[in-house]
Amino acid sequence: MFILSCFYFFCFSAIAVIIVFLPKELSALGYSFIDISILLSMAPISRFIMPFISKKFLKINKFVFRTSLFLFYISSVCFVFYVHNFYLALFFILSMGANFSIILPYVESVAIHTLGKEKYGSSRLFGSLGFIFVTLIVPYTETYINTLYLMLISDFLIVFFCLFIKNFELSEKNDNNTFSLLKYSNIWIAIFFMQASFGGFYNFYTIYELEHGFDLKTITWLISFGVLCEVLIFTFQKQILSKKTLTFFISISIFLTIIRWLLIHFFADNVAIMYLSQSLHAFSFALFHSSIAIHLFIIYNKNPLSQQFLGGIGYGLGAFVGSITSGYLYGENLFLFQALFALFAFIFILRHNFFYSMNKSKDIKPTN
Repeated sequence: MFILSCFYFFCFSAIAVIIVFLPKELSALGYSFIDISILLSMAPISRFIMPFISKKFLKINKFVFRTSLFLFYISSVCFVFYVHNFYLALFFILSMGANFSIILPYVESVAIHTLGKEKYGSSRLFGSLGFIFVTLIVPYTETYINTLYLMLISDFLIVFFCLFIKNFELSEKNDNNTFSLLKYSNIWIAIFFMQASFGGFYNFYTIYELEHGFDLKTITWLISFGVLCEVLIFTFQKQILSKKTLTFFISISIFLTIIRWLLIHFFADNVAIMYLSQSLHAFSFALFHSSIAIHLFIIYNKNPLSQQFLGGIGYGLGAFVGSITSGYLYGENLFLFQALFALFAFIFILRHNFFYSMNKSKDIKPTN
């Protein structure tokens, strides 16, 4: 558990550097906003494409995992040293994203398989701690540590701890060629809309609240409070998650996400209600992620492709579409549209739960 917890800590430390500080670093290097948006869109695009490549050509095993680790870090080093060249930077960040889309699902599969749903959340919460640590500490160290080199250090530690992670092999029953998205299409559509609904929050929440009279310090505390609530749910989820409650908590998490976006839409200038809306991050991210990851792991018979497609369809395509559409939808009704996306997710997850329960009632064992 220690090794996995360290991985999550440094993994999300690196993600925090990329999300929070890398755009400013690229801007300081002379990149335009369009250039930066293109560069940063490469990660979600590669996360979407790689599962299809893996399904057709790769079996995620020890060799593929170790190869991806090597290529990921080489790409990271090259990105830092060739960051001034747009096309080379584009290529290397695409390579980083593609290889990481193999690394993270592999580790997620190991974590769920070896720790079980009882301890998975306790390990995964260290990712949230890593994100908070970097977000709070980096502003005080940027004078002394270049953001790009901090990312490189985090990437090195990701690779280092991955080398000690227990090997995980696919079950012989898990043939990638028979892995079917259509069999459980409703849950994949729900995942897509759920993550698309976060586009406005990740891209424009700070700007949105600044326009409603909040200062930057208050907004920072609001975001940090949301992540702290996320840590709490990761800590205590083992008491509530079970095989029988997974679909229930997936549905509840999506429903509370609808409420969260509606609270921001109607009460954006009320600080108390904004703290309430941020507390729901514990459900709309933490509980949703754990429940959906474990549920997919079960219904696809431990096949790591399920975790790859979770990243590809949700945090890849869903995040990309949500990010793009939020720019066109920005305005007073932005979070009303985000609530509509989450409502679509809720409808499709109810459809999934209905058909999945029907299969179980007929004693049909879900297969991949």
